[in-house]
Amino acid sequence: MKNTNDDLPFDNPISLKESISNSAGYLFWLKNTIENIKKVREARQQSDEGNLEELEDRLTHHLFDLNCWDFFESELLEKVDDTGYVIDKHYWQQLTAELIRAAHLQHEVLAKTISREDAFSTYAELYDSVNGERNFEYISQEIQFIHDTYHLDFSAAKILSIGCGTGMMEEHFLKAFNLNKECLLGIDVSEGMVKVALKRINARVEDVLKVAPEENHWDICLCTANVLQYLPQSQLEKAIQNIAHITQTGGCFIGDFITPDHPIRAYPNVLRSKQIFLLRTPLIVEKAHNIFQQTKLINVSKLDGDFRITYEGEHTRYLPSLWKLRYLFRKYFARVEFFDAITLKPLEAEDDTSPSSRYLVFAQKRPCGKK
Repeated sequence: MKNTNDDLPFDNPISLKESISNSAGYLFWLKNTIENIKKVREARQQSDEGNLEELEDRLTHHLFDLNCWDFFESELLEKVDDTGYVIDKHYWQQLTAELIRAAHLQHEVLAKTISREDAFSTYAELYDSVNGERNFEYISQEIQFIHDTYHLDFSAAKILSIGCGTGMMEEHFLKAFNLNKECLLGIDVSEGMVKVALKRINARVEDVLKVAPEENHWDICLCTANVLQYLPQSQLEKAIQNIAHITQTGGCFIGDFITPDHPIRAYPNVLRSKQIFLLRTPLIVEKAHNIFQQTKLINVSKLDGDFRITYEGEHTRYLPSLWKLRYLFRKYFARVEFFDAITLKPLEAEDDTSPSSRYLVFAQKRPCGKK
């Protein structure tokens, strides 16, 4: 009878770098290492051999050794173009599948010492370095444009930021317009995001659908980075309605959205900063005659000298048409205007999309005494 431990990698005198170099690339080595960990775990269930635990620890340590970063980075960059879109889709499917397996393994290890408030906790840790910096320029441009175009007085306004995330943009907003910190409140459903935001702004965990109109009347409601599109499709109108209810008469909403063709035109698979890669696999799906984008998110980072692989799960965004958004906002606001988020040129009623695949909405409640 064959010994169940015959196939286990008990002795491997070569270094980690040699092990990866001798494999057919990082992906092949990653897959084999995960399989070996699985075999060792199965063997531990059938045997009391003391060296099995030590072997599993060694393999796991190798899997998340910082030396893996250079191999991962160089191989990945060969598989995407200069704009971050995947060239080799077969490789991409295999890589993301194995990284998700590795992320689950690492989570098991870290869960013994690190708590996770919610699914966005690790994403919050990395958001500013990748998405935050990427979105910063166009969002700050949007707000400045609305301020100048409609001659808004931010200094005297009570401002609510819906879906504030880490508070990066809101902190800039306060500084750019020299505002008192007490004039702005950020809300977000993610405890992980709010925990980071509180270091910058006043923020609390709250759902936009549950903000009470009788307790909160805001002069300006901000909602950038297409936050409302993460709501279930059935709740979008309720959210817009409640935003109108909590907005003062004469007050306004400033927000942005992505078009239904955004995932095809302007959604690269790989975003990166110096120490972080964000890997995204989008899929456009249709449910009950509505269009959604489903995206698997994986972060690979080397912050603080640790090689981390985190699977942020699959997130869904509702992709309503421009026509539908015009209809919903005009149902609850008196004045509604749409602009391309980058060119800032007006979008006409017949437009189905926008040049940048992002659009900006300005909606104002009717001032007192006006019809």
